[in-house]
Amino acid sequence: MKNPPKWLLTIFRHCIPESRPDLEGDFLELYEQESGLSNGTLRNLKWLLRAFRFIPLKIIMSKNNNSMRRNNINMLSLYFKIGRRNLVKNKTYSIINLCGLTIAFAACILIALFVIDEFSYDKHFKDYEKIYRLAGKYDSGGDEKTVSAMSSYMLKPFIKDQFNNIDKITRLDFTSAIVELDNQKFMEESIAIVDSNFFDVFQFHLIRGNFQSLHGPNSVAISEKDAAKYFGNEDPMGKTLEINDRSFSVTAIIADQNKNAHFESGIFLPMHGVLDWYPDWVMTNFSGYGMYTYIKTFSPLNEETFDQQLNQYVVDQWDTDSHPQYFVQSLPMIHLNSNINHEISDNGSMMVIYIFSVTAIIILLLASINYINLSLAGSFQRSKEVGMKKVFGASKKSQVTQFQLESVMMIFTSAVFALALAYWLLPFLNTLTDKSLTLDFFSEPMLLLAYLGLTIFISLITGSFPAVFLLKIPTLSSLKGNILNRRQSSFSIRSMLITAQFFISVMLLVSTMAIINQINFLRNKDLGIKPDEVVLVPFQTAEMTEKYEVMKNELLQNSEILSVTASNSNITNRIGGWRSYRIKGRKEQQQCPTVIIKHDFFKTIGAEFVAGRDFNLDYPSDKTQAYIINESAARFFNFDSTVVGQSIAGGAFTGSKWTIKDAKIIGVVKDFHFASLHDKVRPVVFSLHSEITTGLAWMEIKIAEKDKPKTISLIESVWNKHSGDTPFSFDYMAKVIADHYEEEDNFLQVFSIFSFLSIFIGCLGLFGITAFVMKRRSKEIGIRKVLGAKAQSLIVLLSKDFLKLILISNVLGFPFAYLFISEWIQNFAYQAPISHWIFVITCIGLLSIALITILFHTIKTVQANPVKAIKYE
Repeated sequence: MKNPPKWLLTIFRHCIPESRPDLEGDFLELYEQESGLSNGTLRNLKWLLRAFRFIPLKIIMSKNNNSMRRNNINMLSLYFKIGRRNLVKNKTYSIINLCGLTIAFAACILIALFVIDEFSYDKHFKDYEKIYRLAGKYDSGGDEKTVSAMSSYMLKPFIKDQFNNIDKITRLDFTSAIVELDNQKFMEESIAIVDSNFFDVFQFHLIRGNFQSLHGPNSVAISEKDAAKYFGNEDPMGKTLEINDRSFSVTAIIADQNKNAHFESGIFLPMHGVLDWYPDWVMTNFSGYGMYTYIKTFSPLNEETFDQQLNQYVVDQWDTDSHPQYFVQSLPMIHLNSNINHEISDNGSMMVIYIFSVTAIIILLLASINYINLSLAGSFQRSKEVGMKKVFGASKKSQVTQFQLESVMMIFTSAVFALALAYWLLPFLNTLTDKSLTLDFFSEPMLLLAYLGLTIFISLITGSFPAVFLLKIPTLSSLKGNILNRRQSSFSIRSMLITAQFFISVMLLVSTMAIINQINFLRNKDLGIKPDEVVLVPFQTAEMTEKYEVMKNELLQNSEILSVTASNSNITNRIGGWRSYRIKGRKEQQQCPTVIIKHDFFKTIGAEFVAGRDFNLDYPSDKTQAYIINESAARFFNFDSTVVGQSIAGGAFTGSKWTIKDAKIIGVVKDFHFASLHDKVRPVVFSLHSEITTGLAWMEIKIAEKDKPKTISLIESVWNKHSGDTPFSFDYMAKVIADHYEEEDNFLQVFSIFSFLSIFIGCLGLFGITAFVMKRRSKEIGIRKVLGAKAQSLIVLLSKDFLKLILISNVLGFPFAYLFISEWIQNFAYQAPISHWIFVITCIGLLSIALITILFHTIKTVQANPVKAIKYE
């Protein structure tokens, strides 16, 4: 083996770390291989340079660590200085990137807060992953079963002790009632009626008292908020509340309920103490539904397996084929994944979560594309810098680090500004979504870590693009600065990124316009009634129901009151009251919803008759011998001939006693929508209120259009005259119907804002790229002007490439937007047609916005002095 000179070996031994003596053997082997070749000078230089690859390792691990750390710090300081100078030097690009990234990060923060809040529902309950709601599919008539979140009172004893994994079963129901204290009356809409073990399943925080006291029939648990409402600063323990003329003693005070729950109440009554409030059939009818049943298990369920076991048990115990089909719903999944009949409250939507999450990613992607585009554009001006660094021996790693460090500076600055912007916009988002979101990284450290991780990830990705691109360019071309013609692929990348930006913008804009079109369609569709001037007043108590006729007569004495009627249900909600009906001459019975009404009901709400007549005071027999049905019911009962005059026998229920009402159909009313247009019109039978029907619950009053506040005051004065202390409450029917679309309205507002932001960010990027291209082509424009080119031709020349890309974006984006909208409108029973004008307006709109953006720089470049342009570069 040929040994290297002593001086060289001494240098090498000084360079290698003491912990790596094996490197000396590698060095000796390398020396022997290289030193024997021809062209000794060149080869010796080669292996010497290769040997010095070991130096950085030694630098880090040797005894000279402190000095090298100082060198590293100085190097980083230099990188920061260069990065700061580049950012300041290119103010236009820096401001565009800063604005786009700040808006994108702020949007991501706000959407993340909304999504996290939606996913947090019911997760504050202990062992929430072991709690399930039992829902079911019930045979209530019609072609399809009724899917309801409710189950029967009998379900708990039916399945108790039949399944080993069930730890506890509890039930929940709600009622509205007048709560009285010291001659003051309060209308409570959501009083919870619960089993005595309810708080063993849903573990609320107990402030005072104990939950075992709910085993007493006359006990009540109330929240801190309701305790302050009723008793102020007094001690509520042992005090008495009068509810439905019954005394209940306060035995427990619980903490105010977390709003992120699928149910909410501040007053809890023991179910076994108020069973006499229920009709007998609730306690005996297993196949019906009237309350909510929950189970708590020893371990999380395999839901599909448990459903099969439960339904098999039901089949084994059931005598007929009309048994319910049950299924379990995991507690944390109810809010986002359940939208069936009889939900306790309005749930969220997983579709909205998906859309908002994708929108956040899209906006961040758009801002990142802007940054990459502008960085690539700016990198052309830095090619000489990269070339000179190569000549002086700068490594690829150091150059990549330089660009990534500049990216970190820009993106972290944007991230900090985004936090301030998000704090400022958060109250606005809370107003739109009716939430109380807060931005607190100290209480959500994982959110802070995710935010930091996101900024670091984007910094590394976006900073690598220009560095990798420039480092691939030959050193000689970099030094000449003439890389535009050699690397045309860079412009292909830029074109692809611009196309991707506007492709996304096209999808968002088309989707927004289609959503607006659908909601306007719902609002403007003929409901079959005229709700604009109808006022809804709940009776609240049986005493007020009995005074209906007296109040009606007094109200009609005023010319501002056009008509007055009443019904047994809020007609703006889903219709219930299913009854069995049998058409004369047929054996089978059919289930159909039933509404109990008073005279002038159809006149008051503005419904039209297509056949027959309305209930009439001149026909007293209408109470027991007449029905009116809607068009859907006529089709549902499958009448072959004229509907009016058909005999039909149906069940009549007072609330405690069933009878049969054998009557004739005297009229057919045109289909009208009771609730929202999310559901199709159901078949409905209308029966006149009598001694054999359920009582009335709502009064409907049609008023004149002028001076509505004065007319409402008149109604309130008549109410107060007869109500005693029962508070007056009312709502406009049109407002209640409009509230059915509140979720869509809120979704539309938020989605529209994010769509606008995406287009704005896209235009920011286009503005920056256009400025760069015009600057690079200024010499070309100057020569063309000197040769006699007209301004119009130059504008066309400079604009056509960008407009072509945006036109391609429209063509590519339309099919995807169409697929998304087609899927979204499936949530509605009545769907607006997807008009071709949406796509035309989108295309024209985006082209116009882009053209204005491009023309700003194009005209400025064309109007510049050609002599200065020719001297440029």
